[in-house]
Amino acid sequence: MKRKSKIEQPVISRKMEQGRFIDIFSEEDLYLTDVVIENEVIGPETLTGMELTRVVFKHVVFEEVVFHKADWTDVAFEHCDLSNVIMSDASMHRVSFQECKLIGIEISESNLLHISIDQCMGALSNFIESRLKFVLFRESSLNNTRFYGNEFLQVDMDSCSLQEASFIEMPMKGLDISTCSFEKINVSQEQLAGCTVAPHQAIEFSKLMGLNIKE
Repeated sequence: MKRKSKIEQPVISRKMEQGRFIDIFSEEDLYLTDVVIENEVIGPETLTGMELTRVVFKHVVFEEVVFHKADWTDVAFEHCDLSNVIMSDASMHRVSFQECKLIGIEISESNLLHISIDQCMGALSNFIESRLKFVLFRESSLNNTRFYGNEFLQVDMDSCSLQEASFIEMPMKGLDISTCSFEKINVSQEQLAGCTVAPHQAIEFSKLMGLNIKE
């Protein structure tokens, strides 16, 4: 049976007020809490130390935005476009992405805890030297995504497209990709040990081990 990690969803009140992203600049610190932000275009911006707590973004487009040392807790993105957003040295706890565009997003040297990425377009994204714990990728396109030097703990990939995805310098032990689709992914034999795959996938992976399959 495929393991399902218990992903905690953002804890958000149903009675939050409408807000504007520009309000984040009204205080000395870059801080927003208990607001819903809808139908905005944000960027270009480079923001360092932005703190979000109990914030919902709906139909928001982020253009040429760089987040450095972001601290997000209980944040939800619904139908947003975060394509090519860059995040470094970030901390995200209970953050959800629902039907979002994450094409080309780059997340590096960050801690991701209780994150759900559901029905998103995440092709060409990059996860670099980050720690992912209790993270769910569900029914999302991760084609040509690059996972490099990450630490995966209780990460689930459920019915995702992984065509030409790369898992580089990171162990895949404990990861279950048996429901995912791909014709080719890039992974070394050493890193593949302990990964759960479907029978038809095992035939392809056996070629990494130099086996000849006789049909």
